[in-house]
Amino acid sequence: MDPLQFLSNLARTFSTVAPGEKDVPHRSGADHLYRHRRPDHAFERADYRVLFANLSSEDAGSIVDKLKEKKIPYELNGTGDTISVPSEMVAEMRLELAATGLPRGVGSGLKSSIRR
Repeated sequence: MDPLQFLSNLARTFSTVAPGEKDVPHRSGADHLYRHRRPDHAFERADYRVLFANLSSEDAGSIVDKLKEKKIPYELNGTGDTISVPSEMVAEMRLELAATGLPRGVGSGLKSSIRR
């Protein structure tokens, strides 16, 4: 349903309520929907963890390509040899990338990225 149509329906419904019954709690329905549907979370930074570190430029490029394909958000460090993803996706992405043979380079970039 179109948001404007929804609000119009809500206003029409609310206008049919008797004046004494219009005492509403702290938040109206529209206010409640607004507060819980607006994209504030888009401005919050996710908790990122290292996916792989000490990567060759070839491996880093291949991994970034795969992440872009899957529309996974990622961050590169300043030298481009460390890739971080949202923490809840680290294990899954390591398994998926390993299944495709990534990273290929010597030292694979995994050992230094695992928390001890």
